[in-house]
Amino acid sequence: MTPFAVERHDGARHDWLGTHADDWVAAGLITPEQAASLRAYEAAHTAPESGRLGPVAEAAAYVGAVLALIGGAVGLGPEWGAMNTGARLAIATAVAFVGFVTGTWLTRIGESATRRLGSFLWVLGSGGVALAAGTTVDAIDPANDAWMGIAIGLPVAAVGLGLWHNTDRALQLLTAAAGLGIGLGGVATLVDTPVWMNGLVVWTAAVAWWALTFTTDIRPLVLARCIGSAAAIAGAFMFIDLNVHLGSVLALVTAAGVVLLGLRLHTTAVLVVGVVGAVMAAQTLLQNTLHGPLAATGVALAGLLTVLAIVVRTRRT
Repeated sequence: MTPFAVERHDGARHDWLGTHADDWVAAGLITPEQAASLRAYEAAHTAPESGRLGPVAEAAAYVGAVLALIGGAVGLGPEWGAMNTGARLAIATAVAFVGFVTGTWLTRIGESATRRLGSFLWVLGSGGVALAAGTTVDAIDPANDAWMGIAIGLPVAAVGLGLWHNTDRALQLLTAAAGLGIGLGGVATLVDTPVWMNGLVVWTAAVAWWALTFTTDIRPLVLARCIGSAAAIAGAFMFIDLNVHLGSVLALVTAAGVVLLGLRLHTTAVLVVGVVGAVMAAQTLLQNTLHGPLAATGVALAGLLTVLAIVVRTRRT
């Protein structure tokens, strides 16, 4: 080990200054004495290593959080309907407070394990926001499903986007996508648009999102593309409301496009989303359009050939 090593937050030794100081001396930018002074100064001011959260402790934390949620749901579930609005809002606020405060504290520690756990607890806090919003709407107009979806989905989407802000926080991006989907579903119910028209909006937005991943540094990139792929396939399926054959074919074509993109970009996760969507679309098409053992055999062979082509292409690359 060189005379100086910076201790990163994750505990890994990083001899950045030691390596670069030698390069600077060789280039004549600083003298050996100045390099030694830099090493001594940084060594004296290096932050002490923070506590690390090991794999067992991290797993135990997740299990404990899930068990606490299950216990709370089982314990309060039967009594939830009998509680007044104030008590429900107090519980929802407490869940949100614990999730956001502890999640923020953990993410600021800087370790990868604590960042993951903090991100998970932020999802818990988002659930508290959804619970509070749903409780409020239920107290005002219990039978209005449209406003319930809007009131729950849009705040959750806003919180998810705010915590994500284009960083590698996969759970927050998923939270934002889920909230946006719920909120847009509520808007669609409120304005009473046809399902296929909603599908056109979803499909167009998903394609635009996919295009954005090529022109903008969206993170995490793979998850962003998987969300866009799933949304595009779901939007195509909504055309079944207009015509079952048209919806099945559009979903199959969209899924095939996702498969091609996954192959082109060498992204397994996107490829899996496309294959799953293609299987679902082919099954729907088979059930509503093609009948008989011959048609089923043809679809099965097409699926096998598709898998074979993917394997061959993967081996070549």
